Amino acid sequence: MANSQTTLFLHEEHRIISTYLGVKPVENIPDNLTLDVALDNLDLNKEVDIHSEEAYATAAILLERVQDRLPQWASVRDDHVTLGRNIRDRAAERTVELTPQFLLMINWADSGPGFSWPETYNVTYVPLYDVFIVTGSVDSTDIYGVTDFAIGHFPAGEDILKGSSEAIIGEWDHLASTYDQSRWAYVFDPGLITMDEADNLADQVWKEDEDELPLAS
Repeated sequence: MANSQTTLFLHEEHRIISTYLGVKPVENIPDNLTLDVALDNLDLNKEVDIHSEEAYATAAILLERVQDRLPQWASVRDDHVTLGRNIRDRAAERTVELTPQFLLMINWADSGPGFSWPETYNVTYVPLYDVFIVTGSVDSTDIYGVTDFAIGHFPAGEDILKGSSEAIIGEWDHLASTYDQSRWAYVFDPGLITMDEADNLADQVWKEDEDELPLAS
């Protein structure tokens, strides 16, 4: 349950979001409220793989309202339920609420019957900073150490589909080139990005090298 009240963002959240964006906070924030202090105050100081702490914390802030709609892994054993995603208490009661828009859900692979690796992408307009931030969300901490992370941002004046698509392509290309990530298996659920558009985006990352194709006899 939220103990604080704010119009939009707490000072800690301004520090985190501005650090991720690489800009000055739009509100006056005490100099001693460093990124580390802000992360500690909001209990967002997690060990993160691949992405940064501020990318994780930014996503956690932006997706606060829709946590129950994000991918969730669960298992039941001896009447005990284990969840892959922890639902955080809201950091504050806000006069202005953020509204993430659903872009797409893919499945990276099926590693067993009923055992998939989903990832959901959302885009959220961030007032005051006048940008859209694209986030990725998975169903457990197994891969990244966290379940949510920002993967890119673009100015509010840019076309939302174009900007979101470029952020997703950048994420996929980074995973493919740095970690040899294979192409995802299929689309679980289309949103602002359709199934055909998702395939076209993937083709730009996991395209075949024509120089390696066998010559026709």
